This record gives sequence, C-alpha cells and structure tokens, in this order.
Amino acid sequence: MKILSIHDLATIRKRAEHNLSLREESNEKVTEKCYGLASGAQHLQILICGGTGCKASSSQGITDNLLKAIQKNEITDKVEVITVGCFGFCEKGPIVKIIPDNTFYTQVTPEDAEEIINEHIIGGRRIERLLYVDPKTEHTVSDSKHMDFYRKQLRIALRNCGFIDPENIEEYIAVHSWTVPLWRATHIRL
Repeated sequence: MKILSIHDLATIRKRAEHNLSLREESNEKVTEKCYGLASGAQHLQILICGGTGCKASSSQGITDNLLKAIQKNEITDKVEVITVGCFGFCEKGPIVKIIPDNTFYTQVTPEDAEEIINEHIIGGRRIERLLYVDPKTEHTVSDSKHMDFYRKQLRIALRNCGFIDPENIEEYIAVHSWTVPLWRATHIRL
C-alpha cells in the first residue's frame, strides 16, 4: 500500500495495532494453568528470534518446521508464526515465545517444532525441558519477565526487539506514532 496521506498512515497503523495488541496484552499477564489452544485462546502467535545468533543456530529451520506442523494439524487459521528481532538472550537461543500465554522457550531446535505444536499449542502443556533454568535457584522460569537477565534491563533504543517483525513496516508504524510528526513535516510553511 502506498502512503499518500495521513489517513493512509493511520489505516496502516490501525491494522497493525490489532496484531500487536495480542503481544501487548500478553506482557501484562502470565498464564500458569493451561496453555495454547486448550486455554480457550482464539488466536496464538509464535514469535521466533530472527537475530544473527539465532539464525546461525537454525531459527529458520524452526520456523519452517513449525509451519509444516501447523499445516499438518490444520490450525493455520488459529496460529501465526512471526519472526521478530533479537530477544537479546543469544546465549540461550534460538528463542521461541508463545503468545498470549507468554511461554519463553530457550535453545530450541528444528526437531522441537512438532513437539511445540502437539504438546503446547494443541495439548495445552508446557515443554519443561525447553524452559529456562535459573542458574541460582535451579528452577525453571517460563516467562522472560521473571528472569533476572531481563529484570535488570531497561530497554530504550531496542525496546521493540523480540516484539515486532523487523521486516514488517506496518508493525513499526504501529509502535511509533508517526502521524503527528509526519503531519507537522508536511504542513510547515516557509
């Protein structure tokens, strides 16, 4: 879509905000009992790290295998796979995050994709062996908000890494309000 007016920009933003709203809402809650489609969720998003380290560790293979398993199970209308920017935890990559239950899987391999779909997405059960293990407590941590690695950070410039698809300009427009600056830029009188 060509952007010819402020109205076009607002339309793009509104469309992308809908997709991002599921991710925003999931950051506010953590589901502890039931996950995936078994939780009653109508739509799920599987976010896959698309950073350099995760790409080098086969995140594209994970994406491909997730898409195949989703098609095989005929749930393409309910589950979306989205490659996002780097989550910042490269040491534990590739990272896969399930939205809206906010499950954060680490060191995922392409061979894990079918299990993620069958166990988590369809069966409603987290895969314990893919959860992060806190080195201090030796307990699994299912959500990045409860990991010391992230709790100590205040992301400013990189706040959308791991949240938006870096190759989707509509998502970028949705998280950055460009309507006012663009309007001001196009209505300056010299």
